[in-house]
Amino acid sequence: MGQLLIQGIISLIIRLILGYSEGSFVAMFNLESIISIIFIGVFSSAIAYTLQMIGQKSVDPTISSLILSLESVFSAISAVIIYQFYKFSDVDQNMSIQEIIGALIMFIAVILSQLPENLFKRKINKSKEQ
Repeated sequence: MGQLLIQGIISLIIRLILGYSEGSFVAMFNLESIISIIFIGVFSSAIAYTLQMIGQKSVDPTISSLILSLESVFSAISAVIIYQFYKFSDVDQNMSIQEIIGALIMFIAVILSQLPENLFKRKINKSKEQ
Protein backbone atom coordinates (compact mmCIF):
# COMPACT_ATOMS: atom_id res chain seq x y z
CA MET A 1 0.00 0.00 0.00
CA GLY A 2 2.87 2.34 0.83
CA GLN A 3 4.49 1.71 -2.54
CA LEU A 4 1.29 2.57 -4.40
CA LEU A 5 0.72 5.67 -2.27
CA ILE A 6 4.24 6.99 -2.90
CA GLN A 7 3.91 6.19 -6.61
CA GLY A 8 0.64 8.14 -6.76
CA ILE A 9 2.10 11.16 -4.97
CA ILE A 10 5.22 11.24 -7.17
CA SER A 11 3.09 10.83 -10.33
CA LEU A 12 0.83 13.70 -9.25
CA ILE A 13 3.84 15.96 -8.59
CA ILE A 14 5.37 15.13 -11.99
CA ARG A 15 2.00 15.68 -13.67
CA LEU A 16 1.64 19.09 -12.06
CA ILE A 17 5.19 20.12 -12.96
CA LEU A 18 5.45 18.81 -16.53
CA GLY A 19 1.91 18.59 -17.78
CA TYR A 20 0.18 21.53 -16.18
CA SER A 21 -2.19 23.58 -18.23
CA GLU A 22 -5.47 24.96 -17.02
CA GLY A 23 -7.58 22.69 -19.21
CA SER A 24 -5.66 19.50 -18.42
CA PHE A 25 -5.64 20.21 -14.68
CA VAL A 26 -9.41 20.72 -14.61
CA ALA A 27 -9.96 17.62 -16.78
CA MET A 28 -7.90 15.60 -14.32
CA PHE A 29 -10.43 16.23 -11.56
CA ASN A 30 -13.76 15.70 -13.35
CA LEU A 31 -16.16 12.97 -12.17
CA GLU A 32 -15.24 10.49 -14.90
CA SER A 33 -11.53 10.80 -14.10
CA ILE A 34 -12.08 10.40 -10.36
CA ILE A 35 -14.22 7.28 -10.90
CA SER A 36 -11.55 5.84 -13.22
CA ILE A 37 -8.78 6.53 -10.70
CA ILE A 38 -10.75 4.91 -7.87
CA PHE A 39 -11.64 1.91 -10.05
CA ILE A 40 -8.02 1.40 -11.08
CA GLY A 41 -6.79 1.91 -7.54
CA VAL A 42 -9.23 -0.52 -5.97
CA PHE A 43 -9.61 -3.26 -8.58
CA SER A 44 -6.37 -3.19 -10.57
CA SER A 45 -4.07 -2.46 -7.68
CA ALA A 46 -5.49 -3.45 -4.31
CA ILE A 47 -7.64 -6.46 -5.18
CA ALA A 48 -5.54 -7.79 -8.07
CA TYR A 49 -2.21 -7.58 -6.21
CA THR A 50 -3.74 -9.14 -3.09
CA LEU A 51 -5.18 -12.07 -5.06
CA GLN A 52 -1.88 -12.43 -6.92
CA MET A 53 0.07 -12.70 -3.65
CA ILE A 54 -2.43 -15.18 -2.19
CA GLY A 55 -2.19 -17.31 -5.34
CA GLN A 56 1.61 -17.18 -5.46
CA LYS A 57 1.88 -18.65 -1.96
CA SER A 58 0.62 -22.04 -3.15
CA VAL A 59 2.43 -22.22 -6.51
CA ASP A 60 5.99 -23.24 -7.29
CA PRO A 61 8.13 -20.07 -7.78
CA THR A 62 9.28 -21.15 -11.24
CA ILE A 63 5.76 -21.72 -12.50
CA SER A 64 4.60 -18.50 -10.88
CA SER A 65 7.29 -16.45 -12.62
CA LEU A 66 6.48 -18.04 -15.98
CA ILE A 67 2.78 -17.30 -15.61
CA LEU A 68 3.50 -13.72 -14.57
CA SER A 69 5.77 -13.28 -17.60
CA LEU A 70 2.62 -13.63 -19.70
CA GLU A 71 1.05 -10.56 -18.08
CA SER A 72 1.68 -8.40 -21.14
CA VAL A 73 0.18 -11.05 -23.43
CA PHE A 74 -2.97 -11.33 -21.30
CA SER A 75 -3.35 -7.55 -21.08
CA ALA A 76 -3.00 -7.09 -24.84
CA ILE A 77 -5.52 -9.82 -25.59
CA SER A 78 -7.92 -8.45 -22.94
CA ALA A 79 -7.67 -4.95 -24.42
CA VAL A 80 -8.57 -6.28 -27.87
CA ILE A 81 -11.51 -8.31 -26.54
CA ILE A 82 -12.89 -5.46 -24.44
CA TYR A 83 -12.46 -3.00 -27.34
CA GLN A 84 -14.28 -5.33 -29.76
CA PHE A 85 -17.30 -5.64 -27.45
CA TYR A 86 -17.55 -2.14 -26.01
CA LYS A 87 -15.63 0.25 -28.33
CA PHE A 88 -15.61 2.96 -25.65
CA SER A 89 -12.15 4.19 -26.56
CA ASP A 90 -11.00 6.32 -29.47
CA VAL A 91 -7.73 4.40 -29.47
CA ASP A 92 -7.66 1.44 -31.85
CA GLN A 93 -6.99 -1.67 -29.73
CA ASN A 94 -6.42 -4.18 -32.53
CA MET A 95 -3.19 -6.18 -32.52
CA SER A 96 -0.84 -6.12 -35.49
CA ILE A 97 0.56 -9.31 -37.01
CA GLN A 98 3.88 -8.72 -35.22
CA GLU A 99 2.10 -8.39 -31.87
CA ILE A 100 0.08 -11.56 -32.44
CA ILE A 101 3.21 -13.50 -33.44
CA GLY A 102 5.07 -12.14 -30.40
CA ALA A 103 2.25 -13.17 -28.07
CA LEU A 104 2.17 -16.66 -29.60
CA ILE A 105 5.94 -17.04 -29.26
CA MET A 106 5.82 -16.03 -25.60
CA PHE A 107 2.91 -18.38 -24.89
CA ILE A 108 4.61 -21.32 -26.65
CA ALA A 109 7.88 -20.60 -24.81
CA VAL A 110 6.12 -20.76 -21.44
CA ILE A 111 4.40 -24.03 -22.39
CA LEU A 112 7.66 -25.57 -23.67
CA SER A 113 9.53 -24.55 -20.55
CA GLN A 114 7.07 -26.57 -18.45
CA LEU A 115 7.46 -29.82 -20.40
CA PRO A 116 9.56 -32.55 -18.76
CA GLU A 117 13.21 -32.66 -19.80
CA ASN A 118 13.11 -36.25 -21.03
CA LEU A 119 10.09 -35.72 -23.31
CA PHE A 120 12.21 -35.10 -26.42
CA LYS A 121 15.06 -37.51 -25.64
CA ARG A 122 15.27 -40.63 -27.73
CA LYS A 123 14.72 -43.83 -25.86
CA ILE A 124 17.37 -46.47 -26.43
CA ASN A 125 16.14 -49.99 -26.77
CA LYS A 126 18.03 -52.05 -24.14
CA SER A 127 17.74 -55.27 -26.12
CA LYS A 128 19.74 -53.75 -29.01
CA GLU A 129 22.52 -52.66 -26.65
CA GLN A 130 23.26 -56.23 -25.52
